[in-house]
Amino acid sequence: MSVTVDIYKVPEPVQQEAKVVSFIEKNEISFSDEEFLQHSMDLNSVVEGNKGVTFYARVTGGNIGSGYRQGDVLVVDRGWPLQDNKLAVCCINNVFLVKRIKLKGGQIWLESGNNNGEEAILLEEGNQLEIWGMVIYEIKRVW
Repeated sequence: MSVTVDIYKVPEPVQQEAKVVSFIEKNEISFSDEEFLQHSMDLNSVVEGNKGVTFYARVTGGNIGSGYRQGDVLVVDRGWPLQDNKLAVCCINNVFLVKRIKLKGGQIWLESGNNNGEEAILLEEGNQLEIWGMVIYEIKRVW
C-alpha cells in the first residue's frame, strides 16, 4: 500500500512567531525563558519553496515500512525540478500518493519507497497519473 496524503494551501505569513531558544547543559544554572530568547522564527518562511506553488500535504494513510505516520506533514513544491531518488507527491487515479522518482534510461519510474513488493510505475504518455510536486521538507511527530 502506498502512502496517501491530503493537500493544503500554505497560508499567508502570520504576525505571531515562535520563540527560538538556546539550550543549556544539564549541569548549568537555570535561567528564565526570556534570557534564552534569541529571535523569532516563522515556520512558513523556513519551509517555503517557490512562492505560490508550495503546498502542505498531510499523511492520511500508508504502511509501517514507509517511515510515515498518519498526521506527518510534507512540504511539496510544484516548481521544483524532478530529481532521481527523491520523493514526490503524485496524483494517480485522483488519489495523492508519495512515490520515489527513479530516472532510468530516459524514462521516469515511480516507486513506493519501501520494500513491500509493490511494482514500480512507468510514467508514460496517456496514463492517468501526474507528478504533482517534489517533497522538499518533512515535518514528523517524534513521540
